[in-house]
Formats: sequence, structure tokens, C-alpha cells
Amino acid sequence: MEDPEFDLGETEEPAYLFMRVADHVTMRITTHDLRPGSRLPGERDLASQYGVSIGTVRRATQVLRERGLVRTLPAKGSFIAPISRLRRRPVPGARPDPTSIADDARTGGETERPEGAAEPFDEP
Repeated sequence: MEDPEFDLGETEEPAYLFMRVADHVTMRITTHDLRPGSRLPGERDLASQYGVSIGTVRRATQVLRERGLVRTLPAKGSFIAPISRLRRRPVPGARPDPTSIADDARTGGETERPEGAAEPFDEP
């Protein structure tokens, strides 16, 4: 596996380092650089690849678990979630599915309701 292109330098927006690492790993997952079902590199390897501490990698892995992108098995490691899970849970900051944009444009943002379904109500 290639070392990721990751710059520890200043960014346009302030962010915690562990979030920047989590965002970069998220990008690698969504671009299939890291494949569903594969094992995420170990904490020491990730820390070395990104030039950060193991604690930073642990926090980043926790964020990835919260996003539903990885599963961690004690004494086994962290694994990229299966593709079916990745499709069900939107990734924060990810671009929307182009088909959903086309559907929204076609329907004016309205979802189609089955015949006989009740109209949605407006909350006061």
C-alpha cells in the first residue's frame, strides 16, 4: 500500500489533527484506495505514514467507527466496512449521489408517495 499524500502543514480551515487524518482516510475509503473488507493498517503503521502520534491515530479511528466506515475487532485490528454498509450511511462532507440530485431536479425535491398514502403534515 502506498503512503498517502497528507500534508501536516497549515490548512485553510482550523481542524484537529485527528479529524484531518480521519477525513483523509475517509477520502481513501471513498476512492477505493482502501477496499471494503480490507484491514486498515495498524496504529503504528498509520502513525508513521501520517507523521502523527499513535494517540492521534486512535482518535481518528474512533471517528471512522462513528462514521460507520470501519469496524474494530479487539486483538484483530480495524477493517473497512462492507460496501453495503458504506452505501447506506452518508459520509459527512462527501459529494451527494448524482442520481439523487437528478431525482430531486425531476421531482422538484418532492418524494413520490404510494397511492393512498397520507399527505405529510406541517408542524406548527
